Amino acid sequence: MGGIYIYIVYLLYRFLFIRKKRLSIGEFGEKKVFGVFFLSLSIISLGLIMFFQVNKLPEPTGSYSVGTISFDLVDKERLELYGDKIGEERKFKAQMWYPSDDVTEGERAPWIEDGVKVSRMIPKDIGLPGFLIDYSSLIKSNSYKGVPISEKEEKYPIVIISHGWTGYRNIHTDIGELLASHGYIAISIDHTYGSLATVFDNGEVIEVDYGALPNRNETEDFLDYANALVTTYAYDSRFVLDYLEELDDSELIDGRLDLDRIGTLGHSTGGGGVVKIAIEDDRIKAVFGFDPWVEPIEDELLKIGLDVPSLFIRSEQWEEGYNNGYLTTLINHSVIKPMTYQMNGVNHLDFTMLYMYRPILQAFGFAGELDSQVSSKIQLEYVLKFFETYLKDNETNLNDIEKIYDSVIPVNY
Repeated sequence: MGGIYIYIVYLLYRFLFIRKKRLSIGEFGEKKVFGVFFLSLSIISLGLIMFFQVNKLPEPTGSYSVGTISFDLVDKERLELYGDKIGEERKFKAQMWYPSDDVTEGERAPWIEDGVKVSRMIPKDIGLPGFLIDYSSLIKSNSYKGVPISEKEEKYPIVIISHGWTGYRNIHTDIGELLASHGYIAISIDHTYGSLATVFDNGEVIEVDYGALPNRNETEDFLDYANALVTTYAYDSRFVLDYLEELDDSELIDGRLDLDRIGTLGHSTGGGGVVKIAIEDDRIKAVFGFDPWVEPIEDELLKIGLDVPSLFIRSEQWEEGYNNGYLTTLINHSVIKPMTYQMNGVNHLDFTMLYMYRPILQAFGFAGELDSQVSSKIQLEYVLKFFETYLKDNETNLNDIEKIYDSVIPVNY
């Protein structure tokens, strides 16, 4: 906005002093040069406003208001593999969204809860100055901090959400809020060192460790690194499963977690993590994956397959690549065959809330051609209908979505 502000001051200056003959700034040519200069600044400002748009989060469609809290988690049974804390206890963070009836006393939470400490890492990840999207800290979510949980239902099913490599927990806030508004408790994990930045309650900031997943083409044992990372994600989710009983006893939750109805959702590395833990842990009853990266999962686990309902959506960008052969192995060995779809016009990162920065992503080739609002709507419809069907036993028809949107096609592996 700076250029526009300067231009307004300049116009006011001309009106008050030059037109009223109180002050002269020289010949017409000098005035013209100043006018063109400030007008150019204003045009540049308008262009930046369009490029760095302050978008709003999609409003949840359910009948509940949404509460949220965040908390640190420490797994004393696992040692850290990454960063400058190798060998210490594994520590990560999570954020929970839950149904609420009364948010009048609550403070509305920001979309990116930890503000510029996280948002500045987003442009830095693609080589841009971090301050460019500081405005992200001004964007509000649809959730309210620490408000009472709804008492309308005795218990609420749970969905654990796992972001991809260089993601962060709030990159799936839209899913968390949607599910909470429909009577679920959603818990999104910040996978320390895989997340762009994790900010703990004591103010400590842990940035991504790019060494955790080196360049495939430059690393002979790349899949060993990949397996360690996906396993770390998976066991973060497993620890959340273990923590649920303690969380259920908390004053806020008051016994309202339905520990018999737990689902998982993951994108990319997070998708691989939730598949791995679903194979190993029978507490998970349903699995949803956006471009789930199952390539790093051990072959013997892929050949065990899934025995719970699952749905995978592939981006057009991932139509070809290493992952498909491994996904085929998983699907063909699963007791309950996963439902699989492809979204055309969609890139891998379109399965996140980076649509909030769509003009930037498009400029750098990270976003697909499909309109971000349409893409987001399709994704959220699939998520809600899937968990309504397999965690709440409500009658829905997932096939209806592909009939409505031409960009969605079923995939046969």
